[in-house]
Amino acid sequence: MNLLARTRIVALHALVLGVGLLLSGLTYFFGGRVMDATDRLVNEDLPALKTISGLKADVIELEPILYEYYVSGNRQRYLARMESVNGRIEEGFEVVQTAFPGGRSFADISARHAQIKALARELDLTLASRPVDGSKAEQLIRQISNACASINQELDDLVDGMQKRVRTQGQQSRSQVIRIVVVVASFSGALFLVVLVAGHYFNAYLDEVAARRRLAMFPERNPNPVLSLGPDGIVAYANPGAREMVRQMGLTSLSARDLLPENLEQRLERLRQAGGGYEHWEYSLADRSFGCGIHFLPDFEVFHTYLSDITDRKRAEARLIHHAYHDALTGLPNRHKFQEQVRELLANGASAAGGAVLLLTIDRFYLIIDSLGRGVADRVLQAAAESLAALIADSPLLASQGALYRFDGEQFAILTSLADRPSSPVRLAEAVLEASRRPVRVDGREYFLTYSIGSSLFPADAQDPFTLVRNADSAMHAVSRTGGNGYHPYAAEMAERAVRRLETEGALRHALEREEFEVHYQPQMDLRTGRVVGAEALVRWRHPVRGLVSPAEFIPVAEESGLILEIGEHVLDAACRQARKWMDSRPEELVVAVNVSAHQLTAATLPGTVTRVLRESGLKPQCLELEITESVAMQDVERTIAVLAELKRMGVRLAIDDFGTGYSSMSYLQRLPIHKLKLDGSFVRNLPHDPNDAAIARAVITLGHGLGLRVIAEGVETWEQSDFLAAAGCDEIQGYVISRPVPAHDFPALMTGAPLSGSRIRPVAKTGTASV
Repeated sequence: MNLLARTRIVALHALVLGVGLLLSGLTYFFGGRVMDATDRLVNEDLPALKTISGLKADVIELEPILYEYYVSGNRQRYLARMESVNGRIEEGFEVVQTAFPGGRSFADISARHAQIKALARELDLTLASRPVDGSKAEQLIRQISNACASINQELDDLVDGMQKRVRTQGQQSRSQVIRIVVVVASFSGALFLVVLVAGHYFNAYLDEVAARRRLAMFPERNPNPVLSLGPDGIVAYANPGAREMVRQMGLTSLSARDLLPENLEQRLERLRQAGGGYEHWEYSLADRSFGCGIHFLPDFEVFHTYLSDITDRKRAEARLIHHAYHDALTGLPNRHKFQEQVRELLANGASAAGGAVLLLTIDRFYLIIDSLGRGVADRVLQAAAESLAALIADSPLLASQGALYRFDGEQFAILTSLADRPSSPVRLAEAVLEASRRPVRVDGREYFLTYSIGSSLFPADAQDPFTLVRNADSAMHAVSRTGGNGYHPYAAEMAERAVRRLETEGALRHALEREEFEVHYQPQMDLRTGRVVGAEALVRWRHPVRGLVSPAEFIPVAEESGLILEIGEHVLDAACRQARKWMDSRPEELVVAVNVSAHQLTAATLPGTVTRVLRESGLKPQCLELEITESVAMQDVERTIAVLAELKRMGVRLAIDDFGTGYSSMSYLQRLPIHKLKLDGSFVRNLPHDPNDAAIARAVITLGHGLGLRVIAEGVETWEQSDFLAAAGCDEIQGYVISRPVPAHDFPALMTGAPLSGSRIRPVAKTGTASV
């Protein structure tokens, strides 16, 4: 405890002692005054009051004695009683005289008593003479009664005066007692405050003592090594933790140089020159890592050193850093490591020589996931990573300057320098594609993996990791869209196309809300009757700025973004409602054909959506025809069959669109619950002059009829093509020969009751593709 605290405690003790002495003196003084008043009351006033009370009784008793004597004439009894009463009265006078010395009232009372005695003697003489003078005796008795009344009045006045004095003394005593109580209470409060303050300092003292004791025990009980070094760096003190560390390290003696960094002297000298302070060091000795906090006390020329073994922490940090920069599945560096590596290359001037990044993705990897599960897919990814790493390690082109990374999913990246090898991206891509011809083996099964590869150069194409990867990704997706298993370097127009696709996707998300989509209808004619029996609903996008956007531009974007589901539902709903309106003014039924995308077919909601739209529009199910492209139908044949069967049970008509362009198996085709085949326009375009197209057209028509299906040809642009198809047995045609797709309000003009024939309808001039 410091000197100030000690001084304060002593001062508090002295204050308590002084206040206590003062309280004792005041209590003694006021208590003595109370005791004096009490003693006087008990020893003087109360006996005097009692005596006066007896004296009044004796004075009052004189009158009955006189009257008794007057009546009875018993002089002997009279004298005896008078002597007794007068004796008591005189004794009482002595007591009263002591209580009221020198008082005028007492002198009056004594005179009155002397008068009474004289009158009593005279009465005795009067009553003793013969004859008795009765009137004089009565006069004497009246005088004696008046004198007794005067005495009693004087005694009452004395009693009143004494009572006033006693009340005054009582009030004074009460005041003294109140003063004593106030003083004692004040002292108690002051004493309580003093005790609080003293207790605070005393507790502080105890805490300081306990802290010093704990501090003194800290080094001994601390499991970590604690050292005290002298000014020369020699160990002056070592706690048990330090000795245990020395034992674990297999050292025979405890030396600062065995536990602290090699340049210890320089470090200590730096601390000494700084005039004190604290430093924390981290260093390694042998195979272990240590942390050291050292504090220099210039007053004592002592270095306090606190050691800790941080080997486990350093290893954990290394693991965390490795996990942060490496892929957990393959062990390859990840995207974060790639970005740092590119930044380092650019910062270190590697951009002068240039470099390249190749982005690789495994083609159709989702098929492995869907068919064999995520576990097998992960093992295939590991095998692919090992194959690519081996390729880089064995390639003289990359062994010294190439690095392989895994980004996300089935995507990998290769970073390489272009120093003295400007063609290395191309040669590397060729090596990867060549190596992919050899299968990888996982769980005893072979997998042939092909890659879509895109590349981007720095600094030519980009000067930061983000742009570099984005450009390579654009090139890679360009390869993926053409079927994969190839390589494409980045070109500037790819970025423009990518930006345009992003803009298109963003605009598509607002197009439904703003009702920018229109549905146009292209008629379908029965070749036998020449009547319009159906219409294909085709979506058109009228952008407020770009005008009419080609479906070839926005449909692929809608399919990739998933917006095709909402657009498809919108077209289905609009087509069914419009067909219902047309049929209200037409006696014959009209079939409206609506295309179904791959996303719609694989969604579990398609049958429910069709049911709702038919119910809300009021269209008969047999008046709705859903068209599924051949390639979409063959992606998941079993699911396609199940969905189409459910739609067929509802009464909806089904058609296979673009037939002949895919890879349908005849065994699958006969299992599909469909009603119609649609001959693709690519086989109609060169009819009837191309013998191959003519043969294919006849084969498709024959195949369809053999399976009990109707056949419709799309893209018919000339009546010559129409006549050929009619002769081949085709049931219906659709194309510019009848009409281009038209808005809904223009379509009723095409739905005439009279047959359409070549002599009555002029071909429409070709202004674009046959059908979109």
